[in-house]
Amino acid sequence: MDSANLSARSALPLIPALFDLVIVDEASQCDIASVIPLLARSQQAVFAGDPMQLKHVSNLDVAVQQTLLQQYNLTEADVQRFTYRVNSAFDLADSNATVPDTARVRLDLHFRSHELIADYCNEAFYSNTLTVVTLTERLNIPAGMKPGIHWTHIAGKVEAGLTGSWCADEITAVLRELSTLAASGYRGTIGVVTPFRQQMIRIKDALESSSALPADFIERVRFLAATAHGFQGDERDLILFSLCGGPEMPQGSTLFLRESPNLFNVAVSRARAVLHVVGNRDWALDCGISFIEKLARRTLPGSSPTIAARDPYQSPWEKVLAIALQDAGVKVLPQYPIAGRFLDLGILHPVKIDVEVDGESVHRTAGGGRKDDDYWRDLQLQSLGWKVCRFWVYELREDLPRCVQKVVNLLKT
Repeated sequence: MDSANLSARSALPLIPALFDLVIVDEASQCDIASVIPLLARSQQAVFAGDPMQLKHVSNLDVAVQQTLLQQYNLTEADVQRFTYRVNSAFDLADSNATVPDTARVRLDLHFRSHELIADYCNEAFYSNTLTVVTLTERLNIPAGMKPGIHWTHIAGKVEAGLTGSWCADEITAVLRELSTLAASGYRGTIGVVTPFRQQMIRIKDALESSSALPADFIERVRFLAATAHGFQGDERDLILFSLCGGPEMPQGSTLFLRESPNLFNVAVSRARAVLHVVGNRDWALDCGISFIEKLARRTLPGSSPTIAARDPYQSPWEKVLAIALQDAGVKVLPQYPIAGRFLDLGILHPVKIDVEVDGESVHRTAGGGRKDDDYWRDLQLQSLGWKVCRFWVYELREDLPRCVQKVVNLLKT
C-alpha cells in the first residue's frame, strides 16, 4: 500500500504487524513523531533518505526546546536522538546502534545533473563519495550555452526585508535572462531559486508587473520561482540561482547562509543541464562560507574543476591535526557531512569520532566560556552515536602530540 505517513492514523486500522514491511521514503524529510503510526503497524522498516537534503520544518523554537529538555532532565545523550526539532526519522534510524552494517546500504549513484554540477555537490557536500552517471545526451541545453555552472556577476546592494534579504539588481538580471530565454525559444524547463523568501516574493512581483514573459512560455517551461523548500523533490533543466549575498548584507542573513548547507545543496542540485548563478562573485570568493566559495571558484575563467587542487580544510590547524593523526595511523575525513552539519574531521572506524578544531573568535563567549551552540551541537552528534573531541587552537599549537594521543585513546574505548 502506498500512503502518506500522516494518513495512517485514519486510513489504517491500529493492528500490530499489519504489514510485513514499511518503507519510509525521503525519511530525512520526515519528523520522528509522524512515522510512529507506521512503525506501530509493521514488523520491519526500511528508511531511505539523504541527510544532506532539507529536513522537516518544525515550529518548535530552539530556545523553547532547550528549556524543556533541561526542565525534564532529558539532556542525556541516549535520549537526545529522539528530539523532534533537531533529528529526522532518518537520523533516528541511522543512529540506532542495533542496526548492523550489513543492513545499511549507501546509494551513491547520481542520475540528475550534468557532471560539472554534480561534481560540485559531490565535493562540497558529499566528501567525493558519489558516482555521477547522468545521461548527458538527454539534457536540454539552451542554444549557444554550454552545460554546467555559469555565473553573472552582479554587485548589487543587498537589503534587509521582512523575510530575509533582497537585491533589486539581481532581480533585474534574472528578468533579463528569462526574457532572453523566451526570445530564443528555449523549450527546456526553467526554475528560479533563491535562499531568501523576500527575494522570491519580489521576483514574482516583478514578473507579474512587467508581463515580460509570454503566458505560453511560462506554461511550456514549467516555470517556478521559489526558495529551496519549494524545489525539494523537484528539478528543472535550467536553474537561475539568485544568491542575494554581499558585503553589506544583514548579519542574520549571512549566518543563515553559513548554517544552511542543506538548503544550498538542494538549491543547486535542482539543475539538470545548467546552473546559472546571479550574484556578487567577488563577495562569494571570499565570504568565509566554504560551499559558496567553492561554487564561485568553479566559475572563474580558466578554472578546471576536474584537475583543480582542492583544500578540504577550513583552517590551517585542522590540516596540521589531520596530518598528525594520519601519521599515527588514524584515517580522517575532513568536512564529513552528517545530519546537515559538517564535521571538521570525521573518524569512522573503529568508532565514530567528531574531531573539532575551535578558534577563539568563533567558539568562545565574551565571558570566556564556550558558546552554548557547541554544547547543543555535541549533544546532537552524541545522540547519533558519535563521540566528540574538541581542541582549542592553542592546545594544538602548544602540545600537538598530547592531542593526537587523546584521539587515539578514544578509539580504544
